Amino acid sequence: MDAFEHENRYVHAVYEAIGDHFSATRYRTWPRVQAFLEQLAHEALVLDSGAGNGKYALPVLRQHGYYIAADRCRRLLLRARWQSDALEAQETALLPVECVQADCLFLPFRSGVFDVALSIAVIHHVATARRRVGAVVELGRVLRPTGHALVYVWALRAIPLKLRSRAQSTMDGYLLPWHHKRSTGADALPQKKSDSPSQTYFRFYHLFEEDELRMLVEEANAVSKEGAATTWTLRITGETFDHQNYVVEFQRQNIHALLEDAADNILHPSI
Repeated sequence: MDAFEHENRYVHAVYEAIGDHFSATRYRTWPRVQAFLEQLAHEALVLDSGAGNGKYALPVLRQHGYYIAADRCRRLLLRARWQSDALEAQETALLPVECVQADCLFLPFRSGVFDVALSIAVIHHVATARRRVGAVVELGRVLRPTGHALVYVWALRAIPLKLRSRAQSTMDGYLLPWHHKRSTGADALPQKKSDSPSQTYFRFYHLFEEDELRMLVEEANAVSKEGAATTWTLRITGETFDHQNYVVEFQRQNIHALLEDAADNILHPSI
């Protein structure tokens, strides 16, 4: 089984099956991601690559930004399509969200258009190092010059021993169990006839070591520079550990602008 088939079986097909149940457990935004958006998303064009149910749409829309949810999972995008926003009068407004079914490795957008890009708990589902580098390259490609990205990946050190003991080793990672309970509420989306009320699925994860995410960005820079037309690089602006994830923030910078700045510093050194 190659990497593409592996991801189809243990990532994409699983999320289509568990989408309703998964969405019901993923409704709270993480404070650090929300703070990142509050700082940068004002009137910005924001891509959420691997958006899931679109829970980060509201922080963008409240900043008068424009949010696009991209995900491979159609079932989760159906959840993302409308976001409920509680108003002051305790009424609820349904806000439409632009959704695009897309793979994080092949984003269907032209280069250099987004002010901000998110990749929250996505790249750890990519099966090989080469493909993970490709996912970072795609984020960099769609950012405009000086655009910012925020990336979260699950850390090996954060996995409870009990869960790790139930994991199955596989292609460059682990298969971790998800105990699926089928949604039966009024808002449940149509289920396949083969879906059972309760079932265990296994999702693929590459669990990251410390500094591995930083090295991934550095490798993405090396790969992107191999293309003769590439005129940009990614500069890491922050690193941390948050919600059991390693986190990197980076900014796209034009190589020509960096060379001009360097030349200017040589010609006009600061005292």
